[in-house]
Amino acid sequence: MMDTTGKFTSAALLDDLTGLYNRRYFYLRLDEEIKRSSRYGRPFCLLLMDLDNFKLINDSFGHLKGDKVLAEFARLLKESVRETDIACRYGGDEFALILPETDRKSSLKVAKKIMEALKKTYFGDDMPLRLSISIGISSYPEDGSTPEELFNASDHALYFAKREGGNRIKLVEKREMTSQETGLYLSPKFTGRDAELESLKKFFVKTLQRKTTTVVISGEAGVGKTRLAREFLKVASLLGAEILKGKCYDFTKDIPYQPIKEALATFSEIDPLEIYSIIDEMPVLIRSEVLKILPFLDITRLKLSSEHIKTGREPDDKWRLFGGIKGLFEGLERKRPLVLFFDDIHWADEASLELVSFLARSIENKRILFLLAFREGEREKNPIRS
Repeated sequence: MMDTTGKFTSAALLDDLTGLYNRRYFYLRLDEEIKRSSRYGRPFCLLLMDLDNFKLINDSFGHLKGDKVLAEFARLLKESVRETDIACRYGGDEFALILPETDRKSSLKVAKKIMEALKKTYFGDDMPLRLSISIGISSYPEDGSTPEELFNASDHALYFAKREGGNRIKLVEKREMTSQETGLYLSPKFTGRDAELESLKKFFVKTLQRKTTTVVISGEAGVGKTRLAREFLKVASLLGAEILKGKCYDFTKDIPYQPIKEALATFSEIDPLEIYSIIDEMPVLIRSEVLKILPFLDITRLKLSSEHIKTGREPDDKWRLFGGIKGLFEGLERKRPLVLFFDDIHWADEASLELVSFLARSIENKRILFLLAFREGEREKNPIRS
């Protein structure tokens, strides 16, 4: 909304729900603050904040309750900062905070103050809830000199905070960023494998365009396939992907679905609530099949009657199981791109290979990259070749 002079009115720059500044104003002020700080040689910091597991509040109590909680958090945020600080609702449960005349050390104090206030606050009158928050911090000019560079820097720091379980603060570390990060990708050092690494990056960019991709890295022992995969996974992680790893071994080749179990167990340690939320959305019969191969889950947190609780057993219906695992990975992809890395897959059991093949063929138009690594000649009857 503009007035007769063509300028934005104050209402057009405020978020209707929280009363904080909106995304439009955030970018205007971020650009202005960069110019001001550049002119006077002064620092400032940008905080990006994300309420942990907020989706569960909406799913469990409804969006009206969720909106009320967001409005209450916005009030807490405004009370925790100076009048000169710019608090914005970036979108959904994401918030941004511009701290003029603030260095990295002082910004960390502000972030800790917000987290301490959250610990002491209950949200919602009818059914009080506790919240936690993840915060990523970047500073001008150390971490960027343009709005895009600073935002990306804070966003990467926020990603690492979420990846480590949430409820924590992360500042941008020098080793995490390069001058090329605001472009397509980083340029890590990898002697002798530059071409292969660049090819993997291109496959990942394709995946980000919602084109499910499968890549196989093969080679004899000592050629560096594991090191190549490791360097690529660092890049994918820094660009926002969740890395789910499942490694196969000689001694596990007779254990059905072992690499898939390991990959999902890794994620359940990072964000168990998200896995429970996705599984709860599944039909009961599919849900019960999925639980049979995921014994590490706490079945008491799922909506299942006792007759459907049969963890640790072989699946009764393979295709229900396959459909459930597919739905689980597709659900995880809603929030971030996924790289499913199965290492030494020449040691995988037949059931795992069949499931991985099904997933790679049936998952379409998702930000999921399947990365399979195997060593040629390691197993006499390599199941990949048969």
